[in-house]
Amino acid sequence: MAKSNTIEDVYNISHGSMNNTATYEVREGIVAQGYFGGKYYKVGLLRDTMVFSRVLDTTISIPRKLYEEARRKGVDVESRIVEILLGELGLDPREEAIIHLELAEKYFREAREYLAGNDPVQASEKLYKVAEECIKAMAKALGLEEAEEARSRGRWTLRLLDNAAQKLARKVDQRIHDNWDHAYFLHTEGFHEARLDVKQVEARVKYIEELLETTKNTVGRESKKQ
Repeated sequence: MAKSNTIEDVYNISHGSMNNTATYEVREGIVAQGYFGGKYYKVGLLRDTMVFSRVLDTTISIPRKLYEEARRKGVDVESRIVEILLGELGLDPREEAIIHLELAEKYFREAREYLAGNDPVQASEKLYKVAEECIKAMAKALGLEEAEEARSRGRWTLRLLDNAAQKLARKVDQRIHDNWDHAYFLHTEGFHEARLDVKQVEARVKYIEELLETTKNTVGRESKKQ
C-alpha cells in the first residue's frame, strides 16, 4: 500500500468501513499500523495518526471525533494523557521527573530519525517536546512552584514553562533559558510556520542536546537525595 498523506486517505482505502474508534500503533516512530474495517494497514506520516504507541509500546484507542477536536484546538494528546495519569497516580515529584526525562530522551531519538528522513517540520516539534519535558523534569525534581501550579491546573502553560526555564537558569545553569529559547524557535518557525530546512534544524540540535544532558545530571543528582 502506498503511503497515505492524511487519515482521510486511510478511510477512503478502507472503503468507509471504519468504526468510530480506530486503533493505530506506532513502532519506533516510523509508521503507524492498525486495523480498519477488519483489515490491517500501515500508514506513513505520524502527524496524522490518531492513537500513539509510545515508550512501552502501549496502544491507546480514542474516538476519532475526540482526537480531531483535540488536534483542531491544538491540544497535544500524548502530553495531556501523561499529565492526567501523573495527576491521578500521585507519584513522588522526583519519580515524575524521571518519567518526563524518559519522554525527553524518546523525543530526542525520534527527532534524530525525522532529520535522517529529511523531515525538518516533525524534527522541529520533537526537539521542542524534548525541551518541554526537560523543563518539566527539572522543575519537578527541584520542587519549583511552577510545577505545583501546573499540577493544580492539570496542565502546563507556556507561561509556566518559560518562568520555570528562567528560574532553572538561575538555580542550575544559566544556559537553560537560552536552550529553551532555541527550542521555542524550532516550535514556531520550524513546526508551525515550516520555514526551516534540515540544516537549520540540525544547527540547533546541540542546544537541545545540551539541555537534555543538563536535565539528566539534575534529575540524577536530585534522585540520589531521596
